[in-house]
Amino acid sequence: MTKTPEELTNDWKARKLEPGWYWIKNKARGIVPDNLIANDWMMSGFCNVIEVLAPCNYDHFADLRKKAEKYDRIKVNGNYPDKISKLKSRIKKLLKKIEELESDSLAKKEGEEIVAELTNENNDLRERLKECDGCVRCLRAYGVADCNGNNLNDLITKIEEVLK
Repeated sequence: MTKTPEELTNDWKARKLEPGWYWIKNKARGIVPDNLIANDWMMSGFCNVIEVLAPCNYDHFADLRKKAEKYDRIKVNGNYPDKISKLKSRIKKLLKKIEELESDSLAKKEGEEIVAELTNENNDLRERLKECDGCVRCLRAYGVADCNGNNLNDLITKIEEVLK
């Protein structure tokens, strides 16, 4: 179990700290590695050390570095994608999604234009049918019962249904 800086400093002052390399807080040089030999610091001297921060274990540091590299480069389908290639892949997917949304937007706009055009055409046809309604009623008023094989009363009924 790793000791806290307070515990390490107390052990050093009580002359119980094991000899070896430690990260220390030096009055003049800041945080530096130094070697404790016979309860005195090789480079800093006893009076220049403010605090003992942590053991300085380079083997542990090298192991951590190897683990970090391992997790940064996980083998996927025979490839070693790094973080940049993962980001590029994500960006590519997002750009494709944007294109799809823009395409859907264009299709929606085209659909709205078609609906508007059909609505205008429908309104024009309704206006013409209203004009025909007056003509058919006029023919019936003059006693004409049939027009091109169609009964005028049936035509008037159909026109009224459409114009509702």
